[in-house]
Amino acid sequence: MWAKTAFLLMIYLVILASDVPKVMKSRPKERVAYISIMLITVYLGFDFVLGKHWPDLNTLIDYVLKPPSDQIMKYLKPSS
Repeated sequence: MWAKTAFLLMIYLVILASDVPKVMKSRPKERVAYISIMLITVYLGFDFVLGKHWPDLNTLIDYVLKPPSDQIMKYLKPSS
């Protein structure tokens, strides 16, 4: 667990050291997008470090897109 935490901290420090000057010069909408993406990666990083099986992006996509896709498949299925 400590190795994973150290690895993630190193990765985030390198990313932030590289991106902070660029982000500070960017427009507010770009900052919001960047911060949103970073928050998602921090959430997934906590999931990785703690070894929990929290909902991830695949679960979210399944939750949102599965019902409409099931309806489309039901509609397209030939009746016999």
